[in-house]
Amino acid sequence: MIHELETTLAGLQGAWTFEDGTTPWSSDIAQRYPTTPCDDVTTLSRGGQERVDISLFGPPFADLDSAVENVGGNWHARGFTVKVVIPIESGHPEITTNTPDGISLAFTANASGSSLSAKTGCADPATA
Repeated sequence: MIHELETTLAGLQGAWTFEDGTTPWSSDIAQRYPTTPCDDVTTLSRGGQERVDISLFGPPFADLDSAVENVGGNWHARGFTVKVVIPIESGHPEITTNTPDGISLAFTANASGSSLSAKTGCADPATA
């Protein structure tokens, strides 16, 4: 998952922070990121399975087309299918993809800020 974040961020300019808004992006910190329980709304449990969910916040993008094309093109070039969740015309575009390893990625951008998130699939802690 860290590789996916690093590869996506390599094509974007500006400072990126973790979700606290102050801790700068670092793969070292991401490697120590805590897992969270996988909760199923129906059963309220996934048998003790856990996942890693990292959200990063970045700079605003005046040129939304360019930002979305940059990230979407990066993902597409790596063989990922890109889904437009919210179109650029909205002023708050969002695109997503899923990697073959089961990692979900999402990118949003607007004139006041941007975000990139990555989430692993659920796994037993002993095998994660």
